[in-house]
Amino acid sequence: MKIGIISDTHSKERWLIQALDVLRNQNISILAHCGDLTDFAMCRHMRDFQVYYAFGNGDVASGAIALNLQQMNPTSQWGLSVEFTLDGRAFYVCHGNHPEMIRSALESGNFDYLLHGHSHEFKDMRVGRTRVINPGALGDRIRPHSFAVLDIETDTLTQHILKE
Repeated sequence: MKIGIISDTHSKERWLIQALDVLRNQNISILAHCGDLTDFAMCRHMRDFQVYYAFGNGDVASGAIALNLQQMNPTSQWGLSVEFTLDGRAFYVCHGNHPEMIRSALESGNFDYLLHGHSHEFKDMRVGRTRVINPGALGDRIRPHSFAVLDIETDTLTQHILKE
């Protein structure tokens, strides 16, 4: 099973559409979004996906984002942080602007994967038993527009960099 991981879209529709097209072409239907979509109207592009969404500091319309996700796919989940299990692996998703949330999740030892955004920088590292992944950002003006795909079965992470 594979899961798409994106973050920090910042209303950049073009990059979100490109990333989701890559995921669809790989038959990936599960998406972890680590926050800062910033515009609830962008949710419509994720209608084909079961979305695990963690609100970011730029998500001032969090209620509208939640409502849109609910209407598109009732199995989607959202919150300041989201915990779920896929293929027997425990996931924790947050935006990353609250370092104490990341610290607490890591100290708990309960998660195989911790997914976050906020810094706009790709990261893949281990802390104890937990693999910490930041997919980079789709909405960054300076760094490359990036996202990631995690193959849960093989524990393989692939970073995707979108071209202009």
